Amino acid sequence: MAEEDWFELKSLKRCAKCTACIDTCPTKTILTDRFLIRAERCLTFHNERFGDFPGWIEASWHNCLIGCMHCQIICPENKGFRNWFTQPEVFGEEESQIILSGVGYSQLSEEVLIKLRRFGFWDDDVKLLPRNLKALLIQHQSG
Repeated sequence: MAEEDWFELKSLKRCAKCTACIDTCPTKTILTDRFLIRAERCLTFHNERFGDFPGWIEASWHNCLIGCMHCQIICPENKGFRNWFTQPEVFGEEESQIILSGVGYSQLSEEVLIKLRRFGFWDDDVKLLPRNLKALLIQHQSG
């Protein structure tokens, strides 16, 4: 077996004086006393799991169908990557209603499938979309 080259986990030098990610994380996932995050608190973790969102997750924290990205967007180290997104996908009201209905992947129209594939969503991901989209819509309506 080949020997693996592991390095000591450490923050970037710039992180020592920056708390942007810590300050912006809605779930307080990022800790100051250790290098690792509290994954069980991460909104992305809960966006990718089936079932109801825990009661402690506030509606205003939802900003993505899958993920969160609050910490990544604010990070000064990522400023060169923030504009990597190309053209956003637009889902019409009818398409959104189809997604909200929870139909299976095989029942979605080819147009909707193409849009979802551009995001990297596949069969299992589609099962999460109704719940996550509802959370986003609630956040949008209350915000």
